[in-house]
Amino acid sequence: MAAKSILSVFRLPMMGLMIQVICVAMYLTKLEDKDLKKRNKKLWVVISVLAALKMSLTSLEILFFENQHILSTIRVIILGGTVTAVIILLFNLFYLLQKKQNKLIQDYYKSLNKFQYITITVALAIYMLFVFLPTLI
Repeated sequence: MAAKSILSVFRLPMMGLMIQVICVAMYLTKLEDKDLKKRNKKLWVVISVLAALKMSLTSLEILFFENQHILSTIRVIILGGTVTAVIILLFNLFYLLQKKQNKLIQDYYKSLNKFQYITITVALAIYMLFVFLPTLI
């Protein structure tokens, strides 16, 4: 438990918002191959939903901090969601790499426009700031 401050109140929602910004930017990637485009969109929707679910469940821990049974159940659900997200990510990454090897990754990065690079970079910087700021203060 920590003292309430602007940082402690808005830290988790801001981290969730930055993840959603990254997911939207990556969802909008313009790919030529229709199959890859479809998989890309699916991938980023799944990541977005799982990230939102994980953040929402994590914030519920505060409400049930006193009830250890509910708290441990929520933590199991969070762990299950995280494992599911990692499996989906690995499966899609494996598929994409099998399809076109290293050329796909190069083409993927080439398909990002300047606005996407800037958006993703700024969102990652803000996210990392909120991750590490409590340790710096």
